[in-house]
Amino acid sequence: MIEVTRLLPDGEELEIDFSHFKNILYQATVKTLDLLKSVCISYGVRVIWRSHEESYSAFNVPFPNYRDQKVWQKIDNIWDNDEVINLTDYLWERNAFKKYLTGPEKSEVEWKNSWARSIFGDFIHRLLLSALETAGISAFVDGKEIIPWVLEESDLQLIVEQYVEDFKERKKGKEKFTAYCLLSTINLPDCITEVELGEGIRLKRWLERERLIFNSLHHDEFLWDDFKKTTFLNVIVEITVTLNTGESPLSQVADLIDLVKWSLVTVSQSDAQLAEGVCLVFNKTGNSLYKLRRDENLGFPQIDLSQEQITLCQKIIAQFLSCTKVNPDINNALWHFGRSCTSTLDRDILLEAAIGMDSLTTQGGGDSRYKFCLHSAALLATITQTEKKINYEKLKEIYDQRSSAAHGGKQKNAEKLKILAIDARKVLALIIFAIIELASRGIINLKTEKKGENRIAQIVEKYVIDKVTEIASINK
Repeated sequence: MIEVTRLLPDGEELEIDFSHFKNILYQATVKTLDLLKSVCISYGVRVIWRSHEESYSAFNVPFPNYRDQKVWQKIDNIWDNDEVINLTDYLWERNAFKKYLTGPEKSEVEWKNSWARSIFGDFIHRLLLSALETAGISAFVDGKEIIPWVLEESDLQLIVEQYVEDFKERKKGKEKFTAYCLLSTINLPDCITEVELGEGIRLKRWLERERLIFNSLHHDEFLWDDFKKTTFLNVIVEITVTLNTGESPLSQVADLIDLVKWSLVTVSQSDAQLAEGVCLVFNKTGNSLYKLRRDENLGFPQIDLSQEQITLCQKIIAQFLSCTKVNPDINNALWHFGRSCTSTLDRDILLEAAIGMDSLTTQGGGDSRYKFCLHSAALLATITQTEKKINYEKLKEIYDQRSSAAHGGKQKNAEKLKILAIDARKVLALIIFAIIELASRGIINLKTEKKGENRIAQIVEKYVIDKVTEIASINK
């Protein structure tokens, strides 16, 4: 039998009335749910987290099996109800939601039915599965009975709106993602539940109910200790990005998490590693599509952010993003800072931080060690709040350890290396801060037509030479 592949519907796509689309999608979903209620559903066991005494625990809970064979059989009989056909006919007439379908040659009516069945699966069936599972988990977390096929009208309306918004974005060739990243030991002031650090970057303190529902829905993605209270203080990083359809969000999400860490280390000058747990990335309709794990969620010590520090975080994140538009090379240093945060070995922490410093301070031939230390010290001197212990001698030690690590030298003093690694990571954060501060104040210009690597280092070197020349002329 010869199979053919067709793109359906095959006409030119017409405009969608999204208000009408949302209305008929909601009606089709409600009708399908009503027809499914007659199924005497079987039960399986699901792990759900719930508050227990003064803590919380995982419970093995009897849970409706919405993927039971009897449900599928019922769907085969009722999927093409009047409300669903009203929805699919509207989309077909608008030549919307095109799909490639493969199968034996058949009539146009049969092709349309195959397409309509796939639309039912993409929209209504998937929507109901997500909503029903969340509703059942929420009921148990709240101490209520789990009743099959029961959804609050407001919850159903909300998820329908999310599906319509996702469809809107896709029609523009865009897709919106939201990432939830566990970041250990961050604490917000009691008066703040969430704060926007930059566009699409938010710190949020989860309510216990939110965390229990989230963990119950996605517990298979986490390690048992990811949510330990000694490390995770219920403050999570939420990242929202919009990309072209088909692009992976992981790289951009990772860069923005590194940006958050950099801002926190800079404003607090803390020794905290700001370790990550799992980062899950969802599309607009709540489907978990990507998973990022670069670290173990075991950071310390705790960072208690003040309102003043939060405001400074917002300021320097905006400055950093503005600078990257002028000279994206500074992203390379942030990348090394991020690797320094997620590295486990002290040698690797120091090496990554030193490479990042090197990319901003050293270029061309000559004595690299001298330039590395002199230019770093000159930049640090522009920051009045820099700790006095980060001095020229400390910079020389960082460079020497970096050279030893890069060339396979043995580390003789483990405790000294540990302290130096933490200092190196902090120094890199402060050097990045110094550069964007100087650029924001118009003292240096990051825009350059020069080619090659370490272009920012060339700008820094010019700044240092000009500064030395200026001082020399004053002292004549």
